[in-house]
Amino acid sequence: MESEERGTFTAEITHWRTVRGLSKRALAARLNVDHSYVSHLEAGREHGSAHLARRADAKLDAGGALWCAWQRTDTSSTKVEPAGLPSSTAQLLVLEDDAALEFDGNAFHLRMRRLLRNDGADPVSRYNPVPGRAPLSGPAPRPTLR
Repeated sequence: MESEERGTFTAEITHWRTVRGLSKRALAARLNVDHSYVSHLEAGREHGSAHLARRADAKLDAGGALWCAWQRTDTSSTKVEPAGLPSSTAQLLVLEDDAALEFDGNAFHLRMRRLLRNDGADPVSRYNPVPGRAPLSGPAPRPTLR
């Protein structure tokens, strides 16, 4: 692997997984993610969160190399306006995204946490995590179990 290429998070995670002799499925199991997500990380289609980069660094015993590479290639702080859309004064960035689904023997419990940063000039008074769909008002209906 060339030294220029090794500096990216994509190259580093592939390098350390290979050095540790792990398959993508084995690394995914250690990180508690789907194996396809590891494939997306290594192909550069996904960048991963800061939390994931730190976990991967620890699980692969990379001595901080993965975390440093993630910080160098982190693009979450750069502003990119989509082509053809007018510039907006409000820009909300998702810096970290974490979710966990737990079953207590009786019901499922979903916990979702996001670290958001407002890079715009206007305050954010409402956050819609699914663009193009109206935010839910009130509690979501409970599914009926049969």
